[in-house]
Amino acid sequence: MKSLRAASAGSRIPLAVQLFLPSSASGVLCTLGGMALVTTHVLLVTIHQGTLFPQVVDGQWAIAYTNAIVGPISALFGSRALNIGITALLWGVVGALLYEVISIGLRTLYEWREEEHNVRIGADYNVIRHPLRRNFIARALWHM
Repeated sequence: MKSLRAASAGSRIPLAVQLFLPSSASGVLCTLGGMALVTTHVLLVTIHQGTLFPQVVDGQWAIAYTNAIVGPISALFGSRALNIGITALLWGVVGALLYEVISIGLRTLYEWREEEHNVRIGADYNVIRHPLRRNFIARALWHM
C-alpha cells in the first residue's frame, strides 16, 4: 500500500509505524513530566507525614526540611483564597468541557440533518445520495 509508506525518501519506516514512534521532544517532555509528578508526590506525602524518611534525615536536617518545605507548602494549600481560585478554575474547566460537548452534539445533529437532504435527482428522476453519506458516522466520530 503506497498510502502507508513514509513520505520522505530517506526513511524506510512505514508511516503507520512512524505514527506510534515518539519524537525526541515528546520523549524529553514525558521524562520531565514524570519527574515533576514524582517530585510532587514526594512533597505531598511529606506534608502528611512530616518527613518521608525520618531514619535518613534526622536531627537538624529534618527540622530544616520541615521549616523550609513542609511549612510553606502546608500554608499555601491551607490558603482560603487559593482554594477558592482552584475551585473557580475547576468549574471553568467543567463549563468549557460541557460547552464543547453541547457544541459538538449540535454540530453533529446539524450535519446529520444536512446529510439527509444532500441528494441529487438523476436523469431518470431517481434520487442519488452523496457518495460520502456512508462515511458520515466515521467522520462525525473523527471530529469528536
